[in-house]
This record gives sequence, structure tokens and C-alpha cells, in this order.
Amino acid sequence: MSHPVSSQPLKGDEHGHFRVHIVGNSGTELAHVLGVPFISLDTIHWLPGWKERSKDEFQARVAEALAEADSKGGWVVDGNYHKRLDGALDVAATDIVWLDPPFALYFPRLLWRTILRLFGRGSQCSPGCEEEWHRVFLSWDDSIIWWCITNHPVVQSRMKKAMSEDDPRVGGPGKFIRLGGWSGEQDVWMREVKAMNRLKKD
Repeated sequence: MSHPVSSQPLKGDEHGHFRVHIVGNSGTELAHVLGVPFISLDTIHWLPGWKERSKDEFQARVAEALAEADSKGGWVVDGNYHKRLDGALDVAATDIVWLDPPFALYFPRLLWRTILRLFGRGSQCSPGCEEEWHRVFLSWDDSIIWWCITNHPVVQSRMKKAMSEDDPRVGGPGKFIRLGGWSGEQDVWMREVKAMNRLKKD
């Protein structure tokens, strides 16, 4: 676990509100623990039938969702749309949590979730977006499997660069935390978040 700023698992703002961007996995559990709205970027980005919203509309809808959630005390957002949002989430977030398990752990889990969706047993990425065999295994442009393989090193490179620039020792805001390993770090961190939240409520 690496966190360049605080011994606390989350930084938050001066009012004790948390605006958290999760990169790498679902943020539903964290949103539940913090008692703030959860926003899935996939759900906003994808229209039924795997139709993409335009960049302008996507940015506008995300901004609207964030503003509404802000009025309720904060938010947890998951999804990796850095370029499509022009980095806006990095600016708006108080905390950026990078879930970075080994590829050997991450990829089989993604593959299994995708197979379950193909048989109608897993939740859809977005309403009306059903997985299809040809899309998953035969389309270079649309396959989540191929995207995972080709983009994993790209995301790794971008996130490592962003973390180095975020380091307060070089003048960064200190928003990032990276959780690597084989789930152990993430489990410990979540327990720390729950403990922090209990103290906050007392």
C-alpha cells in the first residue's frame, strides 16, 4: 500500500466530505461504507446496444451527476475515462484510489465476469448492453478481453506518472493511494476506512 500524505485511509476535504475516484474496480462497497452516492461511469457512458454518448454529452452528464452527489455530501465514482473526461475527475476528487492487483489476478476475474454475463448470470456493464460472443472474442475493436490485455500497461504507465506528479514532496496535492498485491492490501485498507468512518460518527 502506498499513500504519500496521511496515515488516514482517505483524505477528504476540510468539511469531512469525500469525493473518491476508484480506478480499477467497483466502488459500490466504499460508497456504502461512506454513506455517499455511487456513480458508475460505464452506466453514464454506454447507451443500450453499446452506443457511446458523445464526449460533450458524457462530460455534461458526469458533471451533473457529480453536482447532485455533492449536494448529498460527496461521492464515489468508478471507471477509467481519463481522456474522455479530460482529467476532470482528478481535479474534482479529494482522493484517487488506484486498485492495482497483479495482472495474473485481475485478468482471470475479468474473464470470469465476462463469461457469466455471456450466459446472462452477471450484471450488465450498463442497462441494455448485453455481452455477445462475437463481440467478446472476435472483435478487436470491441472486445473487453482484448482491451484489458492491450490497455493494462498503458494504464499502469499513466497511473505511475500521475502518482509521481501527485507526490506532495514535489508539490503535488497528495490525493493518490495505490492498493496492489493479491487483495490483502485492499482488505486492510477497507477495514481502515470502516474504522475511520466509525470514529467520524462517534
